[in-house]
Amino acid sequence: MGKFSYIAYLCREGNKEELQEEVSGIATMMGKSSSEVADEFILAYEHAEEHKDDPAYKVISEIQQKAADHHQSKLE
Repeated sequence: MGKFSYIAYLCREGNKEELQEEVSGIATMMGKSSSEVADEFILAYEHAEEHKDDPAYKVISEIQQKAADHHQSKLE
């Protein structure tokens, strides 16, 4: 999972500072600041979690949680 699990973990933890560092390359390619891109990732993560019971978001929410759990298990 690599980068995705790390980004999901940072979103779940609300670690915007490290998330900004992680997405800086994406931000540059998009012509946005790393802060803007980090905020968008966090909002997307939170939106999927808020709607996790909606069938359209259920799988995305499960993938996010598994990815974040995967990264967290590497830290323990």
